[in-house]
Amino acid sequence: MGEQPGPLVSWWRRLFGGGSDGLDGTRGVERTRGYPTSGNRASSMHLFWDLPGRFVEVAVTVTILDEPPTHDLYFWALQVSFEDAATGRREGAAHTGPQWASQHPGHGAVNWGGYGARGELDGEPGWLPSAAGNANSIDYLWRVGVPYRLTVSRAPVSTGAADDGQAPGGYPDDWDGYRAGSKHLSGAAAPTGFTAWRATITPLEGSRDELNELSEPQSQQPQVIRDLWAPGDLLVSPMVWSEVFARCDADSVRVAWAEPVGIDERGQEHRATSARVNYQAVGDGGCTNTNVVTLVTPDGPAWVQTTNAERTTPQGASLRLADSR
Repeated sequence: MGEQPGPLVSWWRRLFGGGSDGLDGTRGVERTRGYPTSGNRASSMHLFWDLPGRFVEVAVTVTILDEPPTHDLYFWALQVSFEDAATGRREGAAHTGPQWASQHPGHGAVNWGGYGARGELDGEPGWLPSAAGNANSIDYLWRVGVPYRLTVSRAPVSTGAADDGQAPGGYPDDWDGYRAGSKHLSGAAAPTGFTAWRATITPLEGSRDELNELSEPQSQQPQVIRDLWAPGDLLVSPMVWSEVFARCDADSVRVAWAEPVGIDERGQEHRATSARVNYQAVGDGGCTNTNVVTLVTPDGPAWVQTTNAERTTPQGASLRLADSR
């Protein structure tokens, strides 16, 4: 990330730790039971996409394959960094994805938040209610086994006039129109020097999302999470990760990641075909019984991250989506 002031560096180190110096990320010690001992009591694993370039949109499909067995927090996210096109300066990072969080109805939530050089990024309120009162996380009752498309893109530019029937954080007057066009509705303009970045989540198939207030059964319409304001006007260094606050010996939970893409300013689509594996080192509080593999599913290849599993893929390995490991 370069030399950034304290808040961003602290967040970065909390999420990724200080790196690991062994093939298995353990530094010669194991932790397979009890809670992680990191500062936030979480263990993380990451997939850094082999996708150089600068983008205006990044997307990936996430499928949670097992319901978490505890009330502890689970967070699965697509992360992007922001870059200023004129200077090439990195301007922070943000993450979006589903959460298993006890503060939300049915433990279901989805998040879009991040940090810049001056601390936590600001933005619009969430476009659905939040039982936790957290602007970054809205109530969203996702389903196990349903693939969801996570997308980060530039938000539509507001003309200054209110969009008909919709105010972020409120409820639309025209439900059908909202469902069909929420991705394209304009929010509030970002402050000068900032870009409004919108995160959406879209159920792709087999979804019974009638408990979500703004989603019909079998709906494949995108749900806006919120617009986040960041100083960078391009997206770089996409990745996905799992951050798990449960015990290392809690029942195994798997999450699959598929079809990772970035779209550049010319509208050209670039697909990531491989990613580098990173495990939070045990010296930084991580569990050593986490694993990442590539599986070929009926819908195509996917990276699968698993908790409480034998580690067969070493730290730093490159996993191709075309391979089955």
